[in-house]
Amino acid sequence: MAKIKVRKYQGSTNFEIADAILDMSENILKACGSDPKLKELVISLAVSGWNISLYEPAQNNYEDEVEKNLPKNISKEYFAVFKNFLLKFIEEKRKNYPGLLKGITSHTVSFDNGQTKLTVHTLPVKPV
Repeated sequence: MAKIKVRKYQGSTNFEIADAILDMSENILKACGSDPKLKELVISLAVSGWNISLYEPAQNNYEDEVEKNLPKNISKEYFAVFKNFLLKFIEEKRKNYPGLLKGITSHTVSFDNGQTKLTVHTLPVKPV
């Protein structure tokens, strides 16, 4: 008989998910300085990482899935930094927010007085 792994679902709002993403991305966003395009890229990667984290990894790691979601036209240095960021992001999400099982269907990044703002739209994901 197959073993079924069930994670407990925790209700959440879109605001709470956006806040969690910004919180987990805080250090790398600070490192982006005042470059809005780089910050938007980091947030887009974090959103991808959030969605990747909702499912169990193939062969017990997320590296292949993370690499598929990284932009192909970035330098090797940025590739390594973003890959490391995404892997740590996924690990932190699964550890600190295991019950927030909503996939992000769309997101918007904006900037207000030097603050990065994130709005997300989500749908529940069937717990596995």
